[in-house]
Amino acid sequence: MAKVRGAIDPDAGTTSMGKMITPAQLAASGTEHGHQCAIIQWTVIDGGKTNGQPIPDLDMLFAVPNGGDRRPSVAASLKAEGVRSGVPDLVWPVPRHQFAGLYLELKVPKHFGTKAGGRSDKQIDWHKRLRTQHYAVVTAYGWQAGVAALVNYWVGALVMPDGDDCAMYEPRG
Repeated sequence: MAKVRGAIDPDAGTTSMGKMITPAQLAASGTEHGHQCAIIQWTVIDGGKTNGQPIPDLDMLFAVPNGGDRRPSVAASLKAEGVRSGVPDLVWPVPRHQFAGLYLELKVPKHFGTKAGGRSDKQIDWHKRLRTQHYAVVTAYGWQAGVAALVNYWVGALVMPDGDDCAMYEPRG
């Protein structure tokens, strides 16, 4: 697959050369970053629709800058600002049904079925702690699984497992 070159304009869903970038193209990199960008792009291009209707307040979905390789000085600065290791990647602070909001941990599909599903001990601990605070917490394997979790959360079809673990959404397509 040809790589899309140029900067992404998240408001327009296009490259600086004017070409539309689809979520699938973003996820084709195979990285967690690419899959996370694909979810955000889905909210921009598709408007985050379910049954043809836009999902209200989906523009409140935001990323938490808690991962990635950084220079030690940048990591220290972010830690001083309050960034915490293990916090899920995306937050949708919109109460829905019995939940106070949704936290979404994103993993690449290849991590599905591995030990702890590719989650670190700190991530598992955060997931448990968030569950005790009445948040829905999902680990989604790939952008399509993440979109399914968002839609299911909105329509009230998100089912959390008994106990304090998060829901796991399998890779799709």
